[in-house]
Amino acid sequence: MYNTSWNDFIGKNSNNLTKAFEDLARYLFRKKYDVSYALPYFKNHPGNETAVIKRGDEVIGFQAKYFENEIDATNISHSIQLAKKWCPEQTLLVIYTNKEFGIPKTKGKVTSQKQDKIQKVANDLGIRLEWMFGDNILDIVKDTPIAYDIYFNQKSHLQNLNHDLEECNEAKFSRINDNIKYGDKNISIERYYYI
Repeated sequence: MYNTSWNDFIGKNSNNLTKAFEDLARYLFRKKYDVSYALPYFKNHPGNETAVIKRGDEVIGFQAKYFENEIDATNISHSIQLAKKWCPEQTLLVIYTNKEFGIPKTKGKVTSQKQDKIQKVANDLGIRLEWMFGDNILDIVKDTPIAYDIYFNQKSHLQNLNHDLEECNEAKFSRINDNIKYGDKNISIERYYYI
């Protein structure tokens, strides 16, 4: 088990927190529902982060919402509306967010007004919501070494592996001559076509 926090996430992914959080949520969603790496998605996929999946009678999608300060109910409600518009058969939306709702103002209530507002939008559209809040996500990451290394472990550099391999290969191949002097002739072979 790994000890981690959202400060670790921010430190490791400060160049693009939203993108890193979307990637983390996609990884956790695929892991939870045992989905292959071939989960289709498009840039700015409307309503859901990826294509929906089917599990029994459920049509499931997910949304990743990284917030700097507090949960933005309007933002989430808009995503729910888009999800239903683009995928009318959708029945469940899993919402991953790094933040939690505040304490309900009414004694005895378990949800805040903001959460109730979001829930009403979903209910009106026939979508069930499942929430994955900040510490719930951290609990999963603590038991998932690869997610921890990629998104939280500041001593790990797995996220740079492809780039590092490219740099290493370039350094090795740049020393190979692509010009051969034969007598008074200079023969040139462009090596990039063969690598």
